[in-house]
Amino acid sequence: MNAIWPDITRLETLGEFQTLRTLHTILIIGSSTLSIAFAAALWFEGADVLRIWTLGRLSADPVLIRLMLVMLVLQSPWLASLIFTVATNRHARLSIRWFVGSCLGIAAAVILVPRFGVAAIPLGLILGEALTCYHSSIQETCEFLGQAYPPLARRMWFGLTGIMVVTLSTGWVAHAVVPGPMVMRWIVVGAVTSATAAATAWIGWLNAEERTTLLRRVRPLAATALAWV
Repeated sequence: MNAIWPDITRLETLGEFQTLRTLHTILIIGSSTLSIAFAAALWFEGADVLRIWTLGRLSADPVLIRLMLVMLVLQSPWLASLIFTVATNRHARLSIRWFVGSCLGIAAAVILVPRFGVAAIPLGLILGEALTCYHSSIQETCEFLGQAYPPLARRMWFGLTGIMVVTLSTGWVAHAVVPGPMVMRWIVVGAVTSATAAATAWIGWLNAEERTTLLRRVRPLAATALAWV
């Protein structure tokens, strides 16, 4: 996402706020969709991936892995939104909130460790970010762009929840149906969750204007990639 900073700065200088509002929504949806696809695959295969990656030296904790994946997905929308305030040098207040959220998260983790063990770390960080970042980061970007925040928030959270449920369901089916070999199951589950998340977001989360804008920006990249091939 850092690659689009110059475009955001240029559009803000030109006063192209309608384009920025559309791009803002697309980035939130796109980053959330990618995170969900990745998290849904590792939700079922993460423990095996970690075990194989470390040659059996680490014993995976499925609860810890899944909490970290939940944290990843919940971070995606507000981190995508943060790009707009960072690119236009309006991120001072958000940086303070992020710092405060990190401090609160660490404090919460310390309090929860005796009860929940290592799983308290992502739990505490999720709590800290929920109190300081999930709402304020996106709301501040919306204020800067002149975008209505409540409709975007409702659309974002309903869409995020719906795609998570659908993608996790198809990932569970793929995980259950493909017995092995293990690497083949990883590939199949990853492909299924990626295709499901992308198709669901394209059909049910993006509107017609956003799909058109996305296609217009992707086509030159696809043409360049094909030229290199």
